[in-house]
Amino acid sequence: MQSILQFKPLLRSYYFGGQRLRHWNKHLPPQGAAESWEVSAYPDFSSVPTLGEFAGRSLAEVLLSQPYWWPTASLPLVKLLDVSSSLPIHVHPNDLQAQAMPGKDPGKMEAWVVLEAGPANDIAIGFNRDYTAEDVLRATLSGELSKLLNHYSAAVGDIFLVPARTPHSAHDVVIWEVQQPSDRSIFAEPHDIYGKPVSQSTFETWANDFTKVVSLKASAGHQLSSIWETSPTGFGCTHFLVSGLTGNQPQFRISYGILTGIADRALVELSGTSSVNVEPGTSVLLPMGIHNYSIVPLSSGTKLLYVRHPTNKDLETLGSRWFT
Repeated sequence: MQSILQFKPLLRSYYFGGQRLRHWNKHLPPQGAAESWEVSAYPDFSSVPTLGEFAGRSLAEVLLSQPYWWPTASLPLVKLLDVSSSLPIHVHPNDLQAQAMPGKDPGKMEAWVVLEAGPANDIAIGFNRDYTAEDVLRATLSGELSKLLNHYSAAVGDIFLVPARTPHSAHDVVIWEVQQPSDRSIFAEPHDIYGKPVSQSTFETWANDFTKVVSLKASAGHQLSSIWETSPTGFGCTHFLVSGLTGNQPQFRISYGILTGIADRALVELSGTSSVNVEPGTSVLLPMGIHNYSIVPLSSGTKLLYVRHPTNKDLETLGSRWFT
């Protein structure tokens, strides 16, 4: 059985993308790409293993037959995003709100780690004070919603927490993202994700939906210091926990998880059976209940992001790095 699952990235081209995912081992079409879905069991856009007995099958389908591979029925979704232009201001519902919407997708909590930060970078998350629904609707329709948000300058390695119901946007950054497996987004711009203008009536509907879903309360504390400064403490929520692993330690032993290479290389070894190199911009899924895996950094500069499911102990120890 192939117990280290590798995947071909799933690319999505939106108007805000560019060419910078080439820096992360992606072969892009001429127009570039905005997103690379690295590990996804989302039914409509699922990763496909490239090696082993599950090669060529949808990961979503495989997990139905191998439910013990992850501690819950909901595998987090890991992406890389190139936000060369401005990511439109948008919001994701929470689980309760999602239940009242068409379709089966849950709500969406997400978090970002900055991989590249250009000179014009800007991260906008959460309202800078309490607002009324009328305030938000008026600002959305007049194109001034950005003025109501907190704005942050990003540095490589910075963590940004994006709870459900929190308005957010970004510009001039490359981001590693982990999220609930949901594609629910409500946009607050007069154009779609491909940059095509929408009718005034459609925009007004979006603006009203955005105002109904978004939390109107001021929020802060979305930016945390570098993931590499806090390793291996990391950050998390009820749906995922993320740690930074570096070459400062000669070896890590884990029982399952998702790994993404960020700098230099690491070797993932099974118990005397096989091994895989993880390079920058590549991700692997290590199923639970099969082996203990050894993660061996191949240089002192190796950096990896490691995703697993949180435990009660994590909730107790993470403090402000636990978000809801």
